[in-house]
Amino acid sequence: MYRYGLSKSCPDLTSKVRNPLFQRINWARNLSTTKASQVEKKPAYESRTTLTETILPSHTDDRGFAYGGQILSWIDIAAGIAAKRHASVFSVTRSMDSVHFLHPVSQGDILILNASVNKAWNTSMEVGVRVETEDLVTGKKTHCCYAYLTFVALNPETGKTTTVPKVIPETESEKQRYEHAEERRQRRLSRFQPKDNEEKREIMSSLAKEEWKNEDLLIQAPETKGCVCSKPNVFTASKTIQDSYSEVVELVLPQDANTLQITFGGKIMQWIEYCAIISASRHSRSYLITASVDTLQFYNPTYVGDIITIRSFVSGVFKSSLEVSVVVEAESPLDSKKRILTNDAYVTIVSVDKANYPYGGLPVLTPRNEMEERYIAKSAERRANRLHERSLISSKSH
Repeated sequence: MYRYGLSKSCPDLTSKVRNPLFQRINWARNLSTTKASQVEKKPAYESRTTLTETILPSHTDDRGFAYGGQILSWIDIAAGIAAKRHASVFSVTRSMDSVHFLHPVSQGDILILNASVNKAWNTSMEVGVRVETEDLVTGKKTHCCYAYLTFVALNPETGKTTTVPKVIPETESEKQRYEHAEERRQRRLSRFQPKDNEEKREIMSSLAKEEWKNEDLLIQAPETKGCVCSKPNVFTASKTIQDSYSEVVELVLPQDANTLQITFGGKIMQWIEYCAIISASRHSRSYLITASVDTLQFYNPTYVGDIITIRSFVSGVFKSSLEVSVVVEAESPLDSKKRILTNDAYVTIVSVDKANYPYGGLPVLTPRNEMEERYIAKSAERRANRLHERSLISSKSH
């Protein structure tokens, strides 16, 4: 204990331990190192990071396919390490572009994630991540997905944004990624302002109130015989948004956050996909595989001790796929009445049969009012944009 600067005569040791003593020491050590080694430019290769993971049973569903949320969490970790290596200070996830899973990842596979900083601006960086799977028996490698994430560098002493070194691209591929990064950044900035957040949150709020009323009815009628369930029969030909409504509540623990106690972006992504899968299951009652996650913005940070509420519902049904709308809100345990929006997302999930072929027998999604009808109608446009993006990515990967 003395090596951390505590003397034998240190009074009131208990009060010292209550404070984030070790955190302050780590910050100071990092800050002094950063000041001494800060440079204006860095070669792109200095941020290269390779993360290798074995797909274990705990990472997969009951059929042995890895959860998309788990892969997104690893993507965020790999990208975060690359950003830290480039900036030499703490960096947090600001956004993630759409991710399309082109190939399923199975239990026993090796997942290889290669990340590097493509370009840096004033306080932000774009990090590109390429994900591949490797078959342990044959050695065959298959491309799984690409991801582009934006990270913002934070001063460890003040917690405010700080400048980062510029990127020096050297190889042809680095130069290409560097040039395209600016185009992607402009697209991100143009769509930063959420267009349908208020409408989506209003629908979520009404669904939550209806769900609570249903639960109250069940509690007030315990004498009802047989199976009492607020969800409809699984064989119905049509279902409503209410039928797929799901809510997940998580408490941000220390292992879910970085040294600044800010929640890892990948952990939020993991919770988003988990809630979306539940909604898709309630609507389809079939086997499911996550196909894509649309652009994800982090509007507000969350911290250790915050209560995270994830709500979702099926907002579009197509031939064999479902679009799930997700809203993430946070509340402080000291002020549970105030909830802030942290994320909203769209997750596309494909329904498959036992042989993993697309299953087309999905119930029709029926709106109950004008707001739901208007919201569901927009899903066709969002789907067209996804299919266009996916076709472009698929052509580049071959």
